[in-house]
Parts: sequence; structure tokens; C-alpha cells
Amino acid sequence: MFLLDTDKAQAVLFFGNEGVSKELLFPELEALLEGFVPLEEWANTAQKAVYVEFNHQFLATAVVFFTMSFDAKGAVDSSWNLPLLDMARTTAKGPDLGAGPVRITCATHCPIAYFKDWLWDPDMNPDGVHFKQIQRSLKRNRLGVHFRSTRSTVEEGFSAQEAQRLEAHLSQHFSKQYEKALREQMSQLLEGQRLRIASMVSDRDEAIQAMRGEYESRIEELQRRVEEGEVARTDLDKRNQELRLTIDGQMQKIEGLREYYEHKLRRLQGSESETLETVRVRLETEMQNRMRSATNELSELLKMKEVELLYRTEHEEQLQQEILRLRREHQASMLNSGDQFLESLSRKGVNFVTYQPGAGHITIPYSEMSLFLENPPAFTAAYCGVTEKQYLEWLRHYQTPVCAALDENGEMCCANLSRVTNPTEFVAGESDLCDTHRRSQRAGKLKAI
Repeated sequence: MFLLDTDKAQAVLFFGNEGVSKELLFPELEALLEGFVPLEEWANTAQKAVYVEFNHQFLATAVVFFTMSFDAKGAVDSSWNLPLLDMARTTAKGPDLGAGPVRITCATHCPIAYFKDWLWDPDMNPDGVHFKQIQRSLKRNRLGVHFRSTRSTVEEGFSAQEAQRLEAHLSQHFSKQYEKALREQMSQLLEGQRLRIASMVSDRDEAIQAMRGEYESRIEELQRRVEEGEVARTDLDKRNQELRLTIDGQMQKIEGLREYYEHKLRRLQGSESETLETVRVRLETEMQNRMRSATNELSELLKMKEVELLYRTEHEEQLQQEILRLRREHQASMLNSGDQFLESLSRKGVNFVTYQPGAGHITIPYSEMSLFLENPPAFTAAYCGVTEKQYLEWLRHYQTPVCAALDENGEMCCANLSRVTNPTEFVAGESDLCDTHRRSQRAGKLKAI
């Protein structure tokens, strides 16, 4: 920037942990306020800054200490509307930095109370750290400000109108440079957006894989529990069979006791009738008590096993239903998650662009995304106006432009060929053969005719 020595330059300095972290000319600050150049490294932060007016000796004449908040995208908060130029016209005097007492506006010296919350107080000592950093930054002149003497301009033969035209030309030149820088930064931002979209797609695939792994692990766990239930039921059937064998053994023992006591009764037939009757009653009572005790014990065991078997059956049915439900949810989530994600990206204005050999960059509408994902070569071939077979033959030639003819030993010729860059211009059996094999093939066709 070129100025006359009678003019005042305007700049904005941002303070970091180790001094001045960023320097902007006032037109660059206006571009930042318009949202053309967001600062992503300052997203969701509040930065301390100072607006400085300085003369041709790079001595500050007016300063405004203010804060600036940035949103999640690195743009200035839309509610920020501090009138820096008007506040720099304050009559409050600060330290003398070499050009007389500097006009200062800060939280303590604020001409308009409404803007006090956007201001802050520096170290008011002339040798304080803030004023030293301001003077050091102005002396370095990283902003590229240059002052031209009005006297030397007149002596060189420039009129006031010519000086103005020169200033306008220089301003236009630097505006073009600034516009070029803005375009480069916009290109970087677009590239960053593409990378973020790719990262979002990668994150979505990882989430689907994690969900798939979770469902598969849960299904494996339920299947394991079903297998354990099958083993428990088999064990229970085995134990029931053993109980039945035990009951049969008990019945055989009871039958043996019956035969024993009947035999004993027959031996006592010679005794008195009363004695026989007493013995018979006692034996029958004893036998009935033993039979009743054995029957009760076995009945209780059977009831317990039946209840346990019923519980196992119900638990197995519940596990089977849970497996069926999880499989349905898994299939539904796998069918819907990808389409919903792509549809949401399309509604937000994201374009799906792919680069395919022979077709270049192709913008794919959301409605045709499934066709592309199902068969990219067929989609690209239709876009180029050729068949899928012709496109695949051309793609093999494009990736490896060598002669595809086979010699007597079945080995490829592999002579280097000129690459055909357009699929529509490729002819199989012509474009993928060297001159020698092409002539040989033509001669063979003529001989066959």
C-alpha cells in the first residue's frame, strides 16, 4: 500500500500468547467482517485486538483496544458492529509513543457505554508490554505500507491529479492481488470441504461396520445361549431317563418284596388264624407305606424335572424370537443407513462428483447414485456413449497401452502403442495392436475372404 506522508495508515493487530499473532490492513479487516476470508483456526474463540492509526514515521497516533468473537466456521460473530473509525476520534489521551499523546479508546476510556463490553484495558504504562508490541510491529512493517513524500512528488513533476491517478492505479493493482489471494483461499476452503465430506463418508462406513460387528456379536451370544439351552435340555432328558430306570428298579424291588411276603405268609399257614391275620395286616401296611413313600419321592422328582424342562423350553423360544428381531433390525439398518446418509447430503447441497477415465469428472445426481454404485463401468460407458464391453476393452488399453497380440508360444507382444484417450475412438483388434500384428491380422482376414 502506498500513501502520502500527510496521510494516516490504518491497521488491526491481534494479540496472542507471545505477542502480536496476526496483522491486517483495515481493508482486509473489512473483508473478514464480510465473511469472505474466515479464520478456521480461531473458530469458537474470542481474540484481543487493537485498531491503530499511524503516521509516515510509523508512530501510533490513535488506538482502539477491542475484542472480536468468531463462530464455529471461523467467521466474525454477526452481532459484532463496533465503529472503530468513529471511536478512534475520541479526545481521551493515552501515553506518548513518539508522536504526542495517543488518542486511546479502551474499556476504561469508552465514549459510548453501549460498546464497553467489546473493549479491554491494556497496560497504560508507555513502556508497557502492549504498547511495546504495537510499536515493534509497526516498525517491522510486515503490512507493506509505504509513504511517499509530497515534496518529492512535486519535484519529480507529478501534478496532484497525476498523483491521484497513480494512487488509484496502485490501489487497483493491489486489489487484484488481494482478489487473487481471496480466490486461492476459497479454493483451499473448497478442497477442505471435499476432504471433510470424504471423512464423513469414511466415518459413516466405520459406524456401519461397528454396528454390524455389534449385531453379529449379539447374535453369536444368543446362539451360544440357545446351544447351552439345547445342552441343558439334553442333559435333562438324560436325567429323566435315568429316573424312569430308577422307578422301574423300585417297582421291581416292590414286586420282589410282595413275592417274599406272600411266600412268608404261605409258610405261616399252619399257625393260628388270628396270628396270620395280624401278620398279613402288618405286612400289607408296611408294604403300602414303603410303596407310598417311594411313589411320593418319585412324583416330586418328576414334577421338578417337568417344571425345569418347561422353563428351558420357554427360555429357548424367547432367545429364538430375540435373534429373529435382531436380524430384522440389522437388515433394516443396513438397507436404510447408507441411503438416508446420501439423501441428507443431497438435501444439504452436496454434489457427488467422480473422476472416471475417459469421461473426466462426472456429477452424479442422487437419483442415479444407486446405478453408479451398482456398476460404475456400465454407468461410465453409458455416459461416454459406448457399450460396457467396449469401455472395458478401451480401459485395459488405456491403463496398459501395449500390443495385445499373442505369438506362437502364447505370449503377448507387449510392443508400446500410442494411447487412445477417447473410448469412442477405440476399435478392438485395431487400436490395441502394433503395426506388424495389425497388418498380419488384415492379411489373415483377406485370405479368409
